[in-house]
Amino acid sequence: MTPPITSERGQGQAATAGTIPRMFASGPAARLAQAFFAIPLAAKIVFANAAIGTGCVVAFLWLLDRSPQLPLAVSYAWTGIIAAIALGTAIAVNAVVVRSALAPLRELERVAASVERGDHEARSTLGLVRDPQTERISALTNRILNAHDAQRREIEAAARQLRDLSAREIQAREDERRVVAAELREEIGQVFTALSVGLHSIRTLLDSADLDLAAARTRASGLVDLIRGAQELVLRRAQGLRPSALDDLGLVPALRSASLRWSTTLGLPVSFEAIEMPGRGTSPAGITLYRVTEEAVANAAHHSGASRIDVTLRRAGDTLELTVTDDGKGFDVERAEAGRSLGLAGMRQRLSLAGGELRIISRPGNGTRLVARVLDAAEAE
Repeated sequence: MTPPITSERGQGQAATAGTIPRMFASGPAARLAQAFFAIPLAAKIVFANAAIGTGCVVAFLWLLDRSPQLPLAVSYAWTGIIAAIALGTAIAVNAVVVRSALAPLRELERVAASVERGDHEARSTLGLVRDPQTERISALTNRILNAHDAQRREIEAAARQLRDLSAREIQAREDERRVVAAELREEIGQVFTALSVGLHSIRTLLDSADLDLAAARTRASGLVDLIRGAQELVLRRAQGLRPSALDDLGLVPALRSASLRWSTTLGLPVSFEAIEMPGRGTSPAGITLYRVTEEAVANAAHHSGASRIDVTLRRAGDTLELTVTDDGKGFDVERAEAGRSLGLAGMRQRLSLAGGELRIISRPGNGTRLVARVLDAAEAE
C-alpha cells in the first residue's frame, strides 16, 4: 500500500524550522528568522535591497553631517566608496538569495539523475534560504517518489510471488503427469498384459480337441473383472483431474459429492451446505470456487489438526460466496502471508484472475474461517 503523505504546509514548516541556525533557536530572533525564510523569493529580494538601501541612506546622512568638517574631495571619495559598497553588497546578496532559493531546482535535477541511474532511495532536501513555491515542488516530488517506490516494491513482491506460483504450478503439473504415467504403466499396463495372457489361454482352450467350456467361462469371468477394475481406476483418475459431476450436474452437486469423498479419504467429516443456489450449470466462477475449495480443505486437513470442516456456498445477487471453516489450531494470517505461503498465495492468485477476493479470519487456537467471493459473470449477464 502507498505510505501516508503529510500535507505540503506541514512539511514546509517542519523543514523550515529544522534548518534555522542554532543562533536563532528561540526568542524573537527565531520568529523573525522563520518569518523571513517563509516569505516568497521576490519578497526576500525586496527586503534585502531595502536593508541595503537603508544602510546607504544612514551612511549618506552620516557623511552629510560630517561634510562641513571634511574636504570636498574626501566627501566625494567617501560617497563613491559607499555607493560601490552598496552596489556590490546588493549584487552579492541578490545572487545569494536567488541561488539559495532556486537550489531545490538543482536538487530536483540531482534526484532525477539519481533515480534514472537506479537509486530509488534518492530524495530532495531543502536548503536554508528557499522559496515556498520551489519548496512545495520539492515536497511534492518526494511524495511522488515515495509512492512510486512503494508501488515498485509491491510490484516486485507480486512478481516474486507470481514466479513462485508459476514454478509450483509447473511442478504440480509434472508431478501429476508422473503419477498418471506410473498408473498407466504399472496398473493399466498390467491389466492389458493380463488380458493378453487370458485371451491367449481362452483361445488355446477353444482350439483344443477336448473343449472345456467351464474353464473358458471361468477365465473369461476373470478377464471381465480385470476390465472392470481398470475401468474403475480410470474413472477415479478422471474424477481427480476433473469431476464429471462438475460438468454434468453443476457446482453444488460436485461439491456435495466431493465433500463425501473428502470425508472418506481425509478421515474427518467434511460437511457441505448450499444456500440460495438455483440452477445446475457450471460457470468459470464456479470452477474457480471448486478449485479453491479443494485447496482450502486440503490445507485444513493437513495443517490445522481440525476435527471437522464445514463448507458453505451461497449466492448474493450475482456474486458467489464460499466459506470454509475448520475447528483446528488456527494461525497468524499476516505471518503466514509474509512468509509467502504458496497455498494461500495460490488461492488468492486464482481468485484474482477471476476478479474475486479472498478473506481469511484466523488466529492461533481459534480455528480458521476462509471466505472467497467471486462475481458470477454468467449470472450477471
